[in-house]
Amino acid sequence: MLDGIPGSTAYTLITRDRATWEARFAARKDVSRDVDQFQARAARITSAEDLLKDYKTLQFVLTAFGMESEIGKTAVLRKLLTEDPTAEKSFANRMADPRYRAFASAMAEWLPSEAVRTRMAGTIGESYRLMNPVETEAQVKDFQAKLAAMGTAGALLADRALADRTLSAFGLSPSAVSDDQLRLLLTEDPEAWDSFAARQANTAFRDYARTMARVVVNPGVFDRIMNGMENAAPGEAVRVSGAARFVSAYATRFPDASARDFATFAALAQRAETASDILGNRELADYTMRAMGLDPGTVNEETLTKLLTEDPYDPASHAAQQKEPAFATYARAMAAWIGNAGQERRLEAGIVDRWTTNAFEIAQETSGVRAALYFRRMIGDIGSVNELMSDKVLMEVARGAFGLGDAFAMMPFEQQQRVLTQRVDLASFRDPKAVDRLAQRFLLTKQAAAAVSPLAALFDNSGSTNNIASLGMMLSLRR
Repeated sequence: MLDGIPGSTAYTLITRDRATWEARFAARKDVSRDVDQFQARAARITSAEDLLKDYKTLQFVLTAFGMESEIGKTAVLRKLLTEDPTAEKSFANRMADPRYRAFASAMAEWLPSEAVRTRMAGTIGESYRLMNPVETEAQVKDFQAKLAAMGTAGALLADRALADRTLSAFGLSPSAVSDDQLRLLLTEDPEAWDSFAARQANTAFRDYARTMARVVVNPGVFDRIMNGMENAAPGEAVRVSGAARFVSAYATRFPDASARDFATFAALAQRAETASDILGNRELADYTMRAMGLDPGTVNEETLTKLLTEDPYDPASHAAQQKEPAFATYARAMAAWIGNAGQERRLEAGIVDRWTTNAFEIAQETSGVRAALYFRRMIGDIGSVNELMSDKVLMEVARGAFGLGDAFAMMPFEQQQRVLTQRVDLASFRDPKAVDRLAQRFLLTKQAAAAVSPLAALFDNSGSTNNIASLGMMLSLRR
């Protein structure tokens, strides 16, 4: 795309309306064919080994995470696919490059590995032990081993006795859950607003579905991981039932409150459709916090904004980092009721969407445009010089933008670190205009370097016919 146009010009055209350019790219027959073939193949994959044996599907997935160059590193990929990404010493967590953690975390949701299943089966087993004190140690261990070996939702559905034990581990009565309802719990995406689990007043259903999705392959989660969640905002029915659940929780927590108090909360809650509606009405916000056992007096406006807009399932979110669990409980309940911008971004970042973004950038390889677009997309998340240095593409652009030549690359790590600390203003990475200036400076440096050598110009994809003719003329003159 945009062949024959100087890199700086191509970058400007794309960044003015990237969505349109990316949509054109996605509409190409070869691109849509690749996506269709991937989705058909991926639906048949149920384990890490299946994925490693399917070269085309693996290549597609790696491209989605900007890791296409790792396709031949089978040993590394097997570690990322089979280790528990939450373990402190896992390969993904020991790598500075965040792409490894993103890849490993997504794969753990799509294809829970033996390590992940074993950990989750252990957690469920401990809960089962508490719920069923008459069970012996051997019986609990047998339960854990069988559960960890299930692998797929279909396998667990075929063993209703084992499934009943998993339900009881969450305080759910097996007799109250029909076979059809169990199937929905194990095959629908528990993060979907209209899933069976999300529509239940008892939050144990959603906890069960979320946990079991890490034990067995869940087709609903597969769809989200592959394609993102199209319906990321809760519908009217979900919002109404969400409001009702909050009012019900308030009534349970404050049984002596007046009827007028309940009526006021109900009236305010039923009109709320977005986080902004809650943030704009402190009375309503206070009601919702009290309903979830959170003291409104301890939550200022800035904290409330974080609770309502950050992804509550992100370990780095404000809610997840608080010792008091009521913060996370509140943030997650609110996200299920009125939606959450942070969670929406996560849910929509499916593999196909990721692949389209990265494949589009790969198509702009000419004159450094690919690196510049990647820099523009990723640099805002960089919070330290070390993070910058851990990403070779970001460093390539930074070096060009700041005029750090080959001599810089030969310096020891610590010296490079000191130079970058002096030269780089991390705050400027939050300013889109400043980022564009850095990207353009990098591209102009690339263009200047290419202009120096006739051979470099020859192999620049822009105007290839003219370049070859020019080189031929130069060679003729030198005879």
